[in-house]
Amino acid sequence: MNQKQYQTENPEETKLLAEQLARNFKGGEVLLLIGELGAGKTTFVQGLGTALKVRGVVKSPSYTLVNEHKANTKEIKKLVHIDAYRLEEGSASELGLDAESGEDKVLAIEWPQNLKFDLPGCEVTYEIRIDHVENETRKITIKSDQRFDIEHPFGPPSEHPYRFKKTGE
Repeated sequence: MNQKQYQTENPEETKLLAEQLARNFKGGEVLLLIGELGAGKTTFVQGLGTALKVRGVVKSPSYTLVNEHKANTKEIKKLVHIDAYRLEEGSASELGLDAESGEDKVLAIEWPQNLKFDLPGCEVTYEIRIDHVENETRKITIKSDQRFDIEHPFGPPSEHPYRFKKTGE
């Protein structure tokens, strides 16, 4: 299991980190986003949307449960953003999410602990934990069985030595 931690100082840096992660995507990825209310899960998904060339605004699907966004990359055609916060219990297949999985899609699931993940042939690719440190600062831990490369999410350290704080491997 690969695990890396990053510290972001504001929402823009959180989005940049997500953009860098998405550059590793080939399609079919499933991301579980874990964190308290206001931690920055939707902000992270907005960064994914930028990298996947989604048109329009990526908003939290808190009240709609699922928002689908057309992606405009060679491999990935859709970003499916799921917010399971309001679910008491349920399975991904019961919600029809099996139709949303596929090699040309990326699934980003907020509050995955409220959802039984039971999609056949679909495995979690990344587990992303976002913890509030103080003010706008976040500690973001990314775990994956796949190798991923995010060395300098905010540009070369020589250009932004004060912005990039890698907190562990």
